[in-house]
Amino acid sequence: MTVDKCELTADKRGLTVDKRLLTVDNKALAVDKHLLTVDNSVLTVDNSVLTVDKCFLTVDNSALTVDKRFLTVVKRPLTVDKRFLTVDNR
Repeated sequence: MTVDKCELTADKRGLTVDKRLLTVDNKALAVDKHLLTVDNSVLTVDNSVLTVDKCFLTVDNSALTVDKRFLTVVKRPLTVDKRFLTVDNR
């Protein structure tokens, strides 16, 4: 699955990408506005692997890595205050 302009909706998993807002309802993953931008990049979801190519965001086997921002998440729950990124067990 490839999304070009930040518009992705998957009802069964509650995944929504709308301009600059990303929410995953079942896992309470939220990125507030102006913090996640997927302009002119590719968002790909394949077998529980989430990849944003130009933003260097990958989620693979419950590990979250942002390469250029040196953020690595292996276990839940996680809160990153400066980026307003929260991962909850809900």
